[in-house]
Amino acid sequence: TRIKNIKLEGSLPLPEGFSKKPSPEIMNQKYAVDTDSEEVPIKKMIELTDHLSSILLQNCIDSECSLKDTCGIILIECSQTLSPENKLSCVMLATSLTKAFNAMEMPYSIAIFADYKFQFEIKKFDESHSDDMIHKMLDCVMVERFAPRIADACDFAKQTLICPNRPNRAFFIISDGLDP
Repeated sequence: TRIKNIKLEGSLPLPEGFSKKPSPEIMNQKYAVDTDSEEVPIKKMIELTDHLSSILLQNCIDSECSLKDTCGIILIECSQTLSPENKLSCVMLATSLTKAFNAMEMPYSIAIFADYKFQFEIKKFDESHSDDMIHKMLDCVMVERFAPRIADACDFAKQTLICPNRPNRAFFIISDGLDP
């Protein structure tokens, strides 16, 4: 009986002062990557993704698909349903994808998503691939939000993440798949 009483319209009531995106300090921060850091060593994490990146790259090369008109879009969940270990795995998977895209000179964008209206782009198509971008992705994914809304994230990506010179988009959604 409880499922019959669920309202399908409306929005998630967020607490007052609950940000809809990370602060500008996080988004614009420049990192001294791994310089005397006690936190997650980004350089080591990036090195650990080399094997998967090479497999992805080889499969793209062997594929009969034309990638010259294609761009990549990576959507990564940051909800509290993912443990920190699983979030790190998601970032490593996304890092492998970004390295393969970069090697193929395929433009790509990265967006973080979670609950209602919490979708934002952290790497634009025209921005360069960098270790700072990987570190920013890790920091943003570690933010704990409510349950994800995958359909909203896909709609956000479809409407806003458009590469000007590439009409085809390949979407990669990295999530635990739980969507209320």
